[in-house]
Amino acid sequence: MTSGDFDGDGRGDVGVLYDNGQASDGASRTALWTLTSSGAGFGAPVRKWDSASFGSWNWGRSELT
Repeated sequence: MTSGDFDGDGRGDVGVLYDNGQASDGASRTALWTLTSSGAGFGAPVRKWDSASFGSWNWGRSELT
């Protein structure tokens, strides 16, 4: 989980990388979900990115900062 202004409105949003497990082809699937702030709360999660578009995601080689 991380924070940032993912929609450019100047408010702090939340981003979550989620391990979707292994696909039938053996590739690990990961998705980035964002929860944008209205200033009074957060909206429903929206999937903004999915590793299926390029192959696989290796959690063991990842260092989130």
